[in-house]
Amino acid sequence: MSRYLITLLWLVNLIRTALFPFVKFILAPLSGAISERLLFEAKNLPATFKNKKSLPIADLAFEVSSQGELEQIRPILDFFLKAGRIVELIFFSASVEKDCQALAMANPLLRIYRFPALSYSLLPFWGGQKLSDLISAKTLILCRYDFFPELLLIGAQKEIKFVLFAATIKNKENFLLSKKWSALKWFYENIFRSFYLMVTLTEADKNYFQTLNKKCHIYIGDFRIMRILERIENLDKKLSAFLFYKPWKDFLPNYNRPERLLMGSCYLEDLFLLDSSFVMAAIKERKLLIMLAPHKLSPDNVASIRQKLDSIFAKHHTTLPIYELPRNLQEQEYAKIFADISKAPGIVINLIPGILCEMYSYFEMAYVGGGFNRSIHSLLEPYWMTPYIYCGPKTFASKEYDFIKQYSESYVKVVEHSEEFLNSLQTILAKQLNSEFKLKAEMGHRWEIGNKMNDVAGEVINHILKERDAI
Repeated sequence: MSRYLITLLWLVNLIRTALFPFVKFILAPLSGAISERLLFEAKNLPATFKNKKSLPIADLAFEVSSQGELEQIRPILDFFLKAGRIVELIFFSASVEKDCQALAMANPLLRIYRFPALSYSLLPFWGGQKLSDLISAKTLILCRYDFFPELLLIGAQKEIKFVLFAATIKNKENFLLSKKWSALKWFYENIFRSFYLMVTLTEADKNYFQTLNKKCHIYIGDFRIMRILERIENLDKKLSAFLFYKPWKDFLPNYNRPERLLMGSCYLEDLFLLDSSFVMAAIKERKLLIMLAPHKLSPDNVASIRQKLDSIFAKHHTTLPIYELPRNLQEQEYAKIFADISKAPGIVINLIPGILCEMYSYFEMAYVGGGFNRSIHSLLEPYWMTPYIYCGPKTFASKEYDFIKQYSESYVKVVEHSEEFLNSLQTILAKQLNSEFKLKAEMGHRWEIGNKMNDVAGEVINHILKERDAI
């Protein structure tokens, strides 16, 4: 890493140190969000008072920001914990705190810390803290683009083995691939050159990083896939714990698999795709089962979805029942709902959290929401269970889309207009798109890709172990 960039990062940290008292004593009393964040980060303080030199040195440290990034590193993290290695896990978002705490409770060798974004200070006064007082590992693994100054400064140390998972240039191509110099290009190139090992998702990313950093060891893979395949293998066991499951399986023979569509992580903005007299008629005639899994399960959002659907029905001079699957009914109550659907078909809204990944396995078609909002949600989950995948146009932030497209381009379709979606839907319902034999071959091809991730993970683990044990 350039000494100029290191100097710049230190300057940023000095400014943050100077601003910390202002943030804590002036801004925090005025802002509930800032106060809440400082309280969240203050949970680290008992650990900072311990001399880290008195604790055994950890074998490696991970930093993650979100649930998706935690899933990305889990297979590697789990391996090292099972192997009796000490691991440090730094997490940024409060949304993953419960999962990290559960992991730490189950694994005494895991130390967890919250990322000190607002309470960072080079001076240990007034609750200020810095990561270098917490992290002892000589191998630091980042995920995606969490390039915070203190993490980069730790990674820049000669004795640190710096690793990047989910490395990508997506959304940065304009300046990274340009021949013109720019501050952003200089900044990111210096950062990418500081890693000794990377895991990317696509061949294009690998080629770029290999050209930029010839000494770097680069693998292609996505370790979330291993977690998804594990969930598929345990699908029946997990869903059996839910009282809706038996009535659901009893209901399924009412529809052939090509007649089932699941709209996962669904937003209001996605519902215009159903605005068609063909869709209305297909539902009424029991030729199409549509299940919505809303991104937000709040009563207000569900009410908005119902209102939007009713307006679509009214536009086509029809009425259809809207059925909800709440989370806490008895088995006989779920059985009655599915019996009602059999008698009077309508649209089903699934409000049971935590099972979307597993539910994809029962549908021939999956629409993944978010593409008409901020950005599409996870495409990897349906990819191993559902042949045909649709999404809206906002794929710019999704490396998963690039990954799937490079292997199964004809099975993932971006739809911008309802006509595109309708035409494809009609073709599948007419059973004209692909033969059953071809679909089985495609799904087998996807599982081969998934199984390769185990091999890649093994190679990455061996590489990290070799370098770690050589320190």
